[in-house]
Amino acid sequence: MPRPRAIHRTPDGCPRNLSFRSHDPRTRSGGFSLIELLIVVAIILVIAAIAIPNFIRSKIAANPASVVQSLRTLNSAEVVYSATYAQGYSSNIVSLGPPAPGTLSSATSANLIDSLLASGTKSGYVFVYAATRMPMVTTALTRSTPTQRPWGRRARISISPTLLG
Repeated sequence: MPRPRAIHRTPDGCPRNLSFRSHDPRTRSGGFSLIELLIVVAIILVIAAIAIPNFIRSKIAANPASVVQSLRTLNSAEVVYSATYAQGYSSNIVSLGPPAPGTLSSATSANLIDSLLASGTKSGYVFVYAATRMPMVTTALTRSTPTQRPWGRRARISISPTLLG
């Protein structure tokens, strides 16, 4: 004897047949069609094609500004170093950097600039620093050159020589 089928009822109490599927597009439920998904992907690709070159251009434009600020930071750090340690200016950029963990600041690691700038490379530029002593005047030459050619933009930013004292 065949087993009777269960009758499912809607919330208003009417019987409902679960095997019936409507092919009417207004009542379908099953997600997005392939065409709809392709249109969304195409829109996202168009937005990305517009946004990514602008982002790259703004990043390239920001690098020289970051370098100028880093040169100002080095200049200020040298003035503070000279006033704090009373022995003139530091002999190199590393002397302005942070000390080893667990040690105090000293003339060889003054903790006046961050470790990234103390490494001599930041924002795609290499920083070159040389302090010289002449009679009555101490000067410091600070120059930065890019590590890669920045696609037709300025290739060198320099403050040469910077008179610190």
